[in-house]
Amino acid sequence: MSEPKAELTNPQKRFLIKLGMELDASIWIGKDGVNDGIIKNTRAALLAHELVKLKVNQNNEDGPSAAIDSLASALNAEIVQVIGRTALLYKAHPEKPKLRLP
Repeated sequence: MSEPKAELTNPQKRFLIKLGMELDASIWIGKDGVNDGIIKNTRAALLAHELVKLKVNQNNEDGPSAAIDSLASALNAEIVQVIGRTALLYKAHPEKPKLRLP
């Protein structure tokens, strides 16, 4: 059972977007879409960094919006921003949060 996620406020989103500008995409969703490997790798990245930038490949069958929504839902993560095929996902570490949101 997953914990309910809290909605981010606009100041918190702006703060995370600013941090995300410095990031390179660390997760790539390929043509096969969201699978167990993508979920596992993204979960590990979120635990390590709390903020992850991902890209959806052009030949993804589901399209960027569906793939990003599916991944965020599977991880109970917050979608901070989506621009085209690039998205920022945020999920606070359950025990030791690293990012201090405003």
